[in-house]
Amino acid sequence: MKRLTLILIATLVAVSSATQVLVPEFAVENESLLSQAERSYLTNVLREQALKTLPPEQNYTVLSEESTMDSVYFTTQSQISQFGSSLAISVELYQAPEKKLLASFNDKGANAEELEKVINEKAGDLFNKVKANDGSVDSVQVANGSLSVQPKLKKDIGEYKDLKVVIDSTAYTETNIELAAGTHTVQISHPCYEPFNVTVVIEGGKHQVLADSLKATSACVAPVVKAVDSVLTVQKEPKKDSVAKKAAPQKQGKRWWLGASVAATYNDFYGTNFGFGSLKSGDDYTLKLSGADELLGNYWGFGANIGIGGLFLFKPNFGVRADIALASRRGTGESNVTVKLYWDDDSRRPEKSDLQLDYYVRQMNIDVPVAFRYILPNSVYAELGPMMSFSLYSKTKFKVTDMYGVEEFREHDCFDVFEFDAVAGVGMMRHIGKSILDLNLRFVLGVTPLNDADDAPRTWQGQFNIAYWFI
Repeated sequence: MKRLTLILIATLVAVSSATQVLVPEFAVENESLLSQAERSYLTNVLREQALKTLPPEQNYTVLSEESTMDSVYFTTQSQISQFGSSLAISVELYQAPEKKLLASFNDKGANAEELEKVINEKAGDLFNKVKANDGSVDSVQVANGSLSVQPKLKKDIGEYKDLKVVIDSTAYTETNIELAAGTHTVQISHPCYEPFNVTVVIEGGKHQVLADSLKATSACVAPVVKAVDSVLTVQKEPKKDSVAKKAAPQKQGKRWWLGASVAATYNDFYGTNFGFGSLKSGDDYTLKLSGADELLGNYWGFGANIGIGGLFLFKPNFGVRADIALASRRGTGESNVTVKLYWDDDSRRPEKSDLQLDYYVRQMNIDVPVAFRYILPNSVYAELGPMMSFSLYSKTKFKVTDMYGVEEFREHDCFDVFEFDAVAGVGMMRHIGKSILDLNLRFVLGVTPLNDADDAPRTWQGQFNIAYWFI
């Protein structure tokens, strides 16, 4: 509670020092014109445009109607009414407290989607009037900054004149660029190098230099010819014993290997809100959740694999590995969620509930990865392939804690029997006597969801594998 109080105090101090713009919810002439959900959505679109035009980095604060701040410098009045067979939208910007009208826009559309387009097209110009008039309230004006784009090119590979720079979807021909204070996305491309993307934060009145090294591709790399004293050298055919030393770390002529493997795994999910994103509003109320997405960010766990496998080296630099492993997967996550219920009947007060969610997952699977590998001369390799996983057992548990107590929801065998994943990794092989020690780091990404739910999770894993090929 003490920590929450400090956070609230810090937030109030930061808000009170900024130019404040109040954007309340749209008023409607007739409740039947738009639903509560549509009005709330259009209000959020208007607030989003306010944040884009008046970002916090430039010392602005966009407030909602629910704020208790008294010193609001600017406010909007927004209304939707009937105009013939269409919907009419009116948004006005006033300077408080004298209620001086600074700007407005009016338009019409057939439905909420067309009104959304109107807001996106015209709200930016309306909120720019705040910047032109906030000097009366001693708003801090933030100067622009500058960025010098000077990526490092490799010697004799490509020229700077072929460099292309795009910042926030705008192409620039010069490399010294003036930018507004705030966050910007920079995209650098060159015919001889891989694309480079980075996010930079520009500070007002300051100059920054972007001088990262670009990674060259094979498109512009010329073949290298070695010469000594201007005389081309021709390498003699190596002796047979030197060829044997550079071969892959295995017994001469042996291609098939069998062995055992163990792995430690990091388990995670992606692509889900654990069902909270699919909660729907009713005929006479609207539900809003906050904090549910943090459950996925806080979810993680460890597991272990043990199994047997085979390695087939059909060429000195190419091979394939297949395993059958018993996999134990575990994970937990927690989050604080706020649920708000808004009634369509304005005479009924909104309701709010704060919840603590704890989520537990236990799985037991049979994993069958098949990875094709490319082996470098020093026995370092890269591998890629599919993985089939078969669920033997799965269990989930949700624990919900609120002011009334604790309630648990359990579910068994909640995941599909079959799961299809993609596997990629790097590793190293070392010859030990008549056997091979195989160490690798793998990444597993789920292709199919774990069940048929609309918001079903997909697997994400990191694995450290140790295999010993001795047969």
